[in-house]
Amino acid sequence: LSQGSEYVPSEESGGDTEESDSEETSENGKRERKYRIVGNEQLLELFRRCKECGAQLDTSEVVMREEGSVCIVDYACLSCGKSVTWRSQSRIGKGKSTVYEGNQEIAVGAFITGVPIPRFTDFAQLLGLGLPTERAMRRTIRDIACPAIKRVFKVWEAHVRSMVKDVAEPGGIAISIDGQYDSPGFNATNCKVTIMDANLKVAIAGVSLHKHEPEIG
Repeated sequence: LSQGSEYVPSEESGGDTEESDSEETSENGKRERKYRIVGNEQLLELFRRCKECGAQLDTSEVVMREEGSVCIVDYACLSCGKSVTWRSQSRIGKGKSTVYEGNQEIAVGAFITGVPIPRFTDFAQLLGLGLPTERAMRRTIRDIACPAIKRVFKVWEAHVRSMVKDVAEPGGIAISIDGQYDSPGFNATNCKVTIMDANLKVAIAGVSLHKHEPEIG
């Protein structure tokens, strides 16, 4: 536009059209969502009345707090005298080892997709999203994600090795071994070795060791 000119919207760019933030999906291809992002003010609207007796509440007395990604709402109703606590997520596990489901899934999801946890927490802080602390996520990865992945890997490894033996030719199995460090340069910390069946093009074993371990000579 030249200086002093006036922009006149065309019919195509008119303001009567409301654009959607979401992707359009058919009924058959509708994606199920397990979690939703809800603003504090919108959530507070759901607690204008007591969940037990239906009496109107003083919203200034409704307290919202968080445990990681979990929103917890507390209030005391003056009409029925009950104290109510509402939680946005259920707990999973047994005995004293229960955790909030979303907190666990966030840590595991970041781990298996390779999202750096420091960048993930920076992102959440910028948007004002509740997340478990970095320490809590790393503890979940260590105590829950890694053992579970290792169990699945061992089952898969045994299955692949059995398959390779079943289809092996009389001359034996052609093995290809590839080793690499986790990052270029002198700052690499882990050495990874993959053993493959050269004919079937499948990995039959994998090892990852720290560069200071005795096996890395």
